[in-house]
Amino acid sequence: MEAQRPGDILIVEDDSAFLSSACLTLTRCRHGVVSCSSAEEARNHLDRIPFDLVLIGQSLPDSDGEALCHSIKSDSNLQSISVGLLIDAVTEAAITPDSLMGSGFNKTANTADSFAPDDYIRKDASA
Repeated sequence: MEAQRPGDILIVEDDSAFLSSACLTLTRCRHGVVSCSSAEEARNHLDRIPFDLVLIGQSLPDSDGEALCHSIKSDSNLQSISVGLLIDAVTEAAITPDSLMGSGFNKTANTADSFAPDDYIRKDASA
């Protein structure tokens, strides 16, 4: 059986402390990690790099995370990318996994829970 390669992950988050911690953790797990703090920067990266997973903060300086998620999932060139919305524990009740799944998101990641990025990444590296 061939070993799976770690996936390439884009993290879009304006909380620099959380962003640094997430990048360090995912890099230690051998994922390719690119980070940015705005929706505009994210779109520029997405136009150039074929990510396996995009993790998006709920509140960004130029957009909200949910709007960026919808933008990615409605773009025919990006629809195969798994998207996770990082939900702040304070507003967790406002957005539920069921409501996100109904919106066409692949997965959600909650900062209050632990998750394995590999569970969110397309396993077929040739896709």
